[in-house]
Amino acid sequence: KKATTKQAVGACTYLIKLNPESVKTYNARAFNYLKLNQFNQAITDYNRAISINPKSTEAIGNKAYAESMLGNYTDAIVDYNRSLTLDPTSATTYNYRGYTYLKLKNYKAALDDYDKAIAIGGSNFKPDLNYREDALKGLNTK
Repeated sequence: KKATTKQAVGACTYLIKLNPESVKTYNARAFNYLKLNQFNQAITDYNRAISINPKSTEAIGNKAYAESMLGNYTDAIVDYNRSLTLDPTSATTYNYRGYTYLKLKNYKAALDDYDKAIAIGGSNFKPDLNYREDALKGLNTK
């Protein structure tokens, strides 16, 4: 699986050489970097995608995720907010922003985001309810 992901990175790199303005290809390579836990490389590609298309919610939201995985929670919140400004109906973005708020110990904001994600997501959306429970516990111990 790791070899296949590395091959995908290589293929995307080749395609970027052919078309250096392809947001889709930068997003694809960055996503594969995420799978390899190469978060800094992913952020670089997401930044490039965003510079080409500042309204790419996929790039903005996934960049926020990569920032969160590096522990850059404040930067992640800024990007999640930007993504939600462009698409306020993204249950996934609310869910991930909730996780980031949880890491910042902002339990109220985390709980609000988890609840919003659940409300928006409907039956097909599967949030990690353990994190919601952690936010609720944190809120109740304050």
